[in-house]
Amino acid sequence: MAMSSPAHPALRVRERRGSQPPRARRWQAGLRSPARGLSLAELLVAVTLGLLVIGLVLQVYLSGVRGHRQAAALARLTLDAQAALDMLVRDLQMAGHVQATGVQVGGAALPRALARPYAFPRALWGCEAGFADLRAPLAQAQCDIRPGEPALEINLQATPETAPLTVTAGAARPEPTDCIGQAIPGTQVAGLAGVLFLVSHRYFLGPPTDPGGSRSLMCVGQGGIPQPLVEGVQALQLRYGIDPDSVRGIPGPRRAQRYVGAADVADWTQVVSVRLCLLMRSADPVHGLGEAPPFIDCAGARQAAPADRHLYRAFHATATLRNPGL
Repeated sequence: MAMSSPAHPALRVRERRGSQPPRARRWQAGLRSPARGLSLAELLVAVTLGLLVIGLVLQVYLSGVRGHRQAAALARLTLDAQAALDMLVRDLQMAGHVQATGVQVGGAALPRALARPYAFPRALWGCEAGFADLRAPLAQAQCDIRPGEPALEINLQATPETAPLTVTAGAARPEPTDCIGQAIPGTQVAGLAGVLFLVSHRYFLGPPTDPGGSRSLMCVGQGGIPQPLVEGVQALQLRYGIDPDSVRGIPGPRRAQRYVGAADVADWTQVVSVRLCLLMRSADPVHGLGEAPPFIDCAGARQAAPADRHLYRAFHATATLRNPGL
């Protein structure tokens, strides 16, 4: 019986490979399975998730931008309001100020009387509807009879110690300036060597720059030309503290017993303090559409959310008059 010769090793390898399925042969050869594309559903899910992530990031970014703009607007409002209130309070504290030019000393070596070379017919004057003539002479402004807004006149003597100085042509020394930075002309007073720098500062609100636009706190000095001091002041409220027990020229405790408007002040020498309120408005819109919050006005009333999307804030201060009875 004839013996069959063993198969060649290469033939055995080919036989084993031929008996295996194609996938197994590819795996054994170290080849990967062919790439498979995304289905339409998977693509839509991926795009949707991507858009959601982008939307969330964009919303966080825009919220940060709005928050920064609101914080910057509030900071600017606060600085502007503080500057305006500081100016008004300083002038009110100086209302009726006249620098003493001589002192008579009594037996006890204490001042007995101060020689005052000038006395204002009124140190302070207020109007509910503005002034009839902004160019009226010193301490002689009259209230307008037409509807208007509050205005304030403060009369004082400016000195190098109480007012900024400027150098004008022909002047021997620097001269005090008024509320808008103009040199105050000197006033000659009989019996006094030299001149006094007497000024009336008249404060009021200017008209809007455009319909629904921003307004400014204005001042008129001796030049008679109004100039803006602080922008963004939408409303000015003035309330005068009355002390009925105050007597002109007699020192004593002066405490406001009630606060009234200018029209209710019967005797301006009894005004001992002034409450101020400025309603400020941001220069630009800082809130999103429909996101502006309500605000409290100078009267303490809650106002509806402004449609112009600007930021509104009321700022208050109280000034005590230091020169009674002049």
